Amino acid sequence: SVWAVDFNVGRVAGGVSSTTRHIRAVRGVDRILQQLQPPTNEEQEIESRRRYAPQQRCNAIEANTAPTIRYKQDQNGNVLDTLTGLIWQKCVVGLNGENCEQGEAEKLDWQQAFEYANTLNDNTPNAQPWRLPSIKELQQNIELACEEPPLNPFAFKNIPFGEVWSATPNPRNDDASYHYQYQNSIVFYSSRQTKHHVHLVRSCQSTF
Repeated sequence: SVWAVDFNVGRVAGGVSSTTRHIRAVRGVDRILQQLQPPTNEEQEIESRRRYAPQQRCNAIEANTAPTIRYKQDQNGNVLDTLTGLIWQKCVVGLNGENCEQGEAEKLDWQQAFEYANTLNDNTPNAQPWRLPSIKELQQNIELACEEPPLNPFAFKNIPFGEVWSATPNPRNDDASYHYQYQNSIVFYSSRQTKHHVHLVRSCQSTF
């Protein structure tokens, strides 16, 4: 299986390597990897990662794009991505606890997800507002070397598999928006009445 991007509808998913597809060549240095320090020995041990991501699988050939040193946490456990300057909620909506081990991950439709963020912001009027991430922001946060989930499990613990809503609408369908899959990185879109997980984000502020 090899990753492929559908330039027609924006779908990103794996496909059989014998399938014929278009090719778009690229060259140059990966500037993101140049900014990152290598992961620690603990991070590279799959059993250590599985304390918070029991089914995670990683590819030793692929370079790590989300080592733990990339992230910082505030007093509430919110996670700052120092590479992008975005702050992610520690848990998806519905989960809580130090390791996001309490509660049950909720699924909301697209409108409900926006309303949830607005309610949260009404209760914390002086803070940077929480919002749905764009599909590109969701992709920027991933660990390319791993799946199930494709995230750093030390920064984002006990992440549920399944789709999470983005704020990015589908330009061809007025009633559809893009979502990102926290199982193995598939990007696609669905009706806004469909219920998916919600993982809110906000811009950086000076509390870290």
